[in-house]
Amino acid sequence: MTSELGTSTFELGTLTFELGTLTSELGTLTSELRTSTFELGTSTSELGTSTFELGTSTSELRMSRS
Repeated sequence: MTSELGTSTFELGTLTFELGTLTSELGTLTSELRTSTFELGTSTSELGTSTFELGTSTSELRMSRS
């Protein structure tokens, strides 16, 4: 009985450790996802700025032609 209890306790400890590892990995993935999302937002913002500048340049070019 004591041996079975020891084995069960050990298995429980192993499962708890594996759960902790998975939680840590999930946290890392979540952090990486946040970073990627932020970088995507930054890139989208930069693309918007470039598009705006292109529109301004095109507008100025049209005005100087006429």
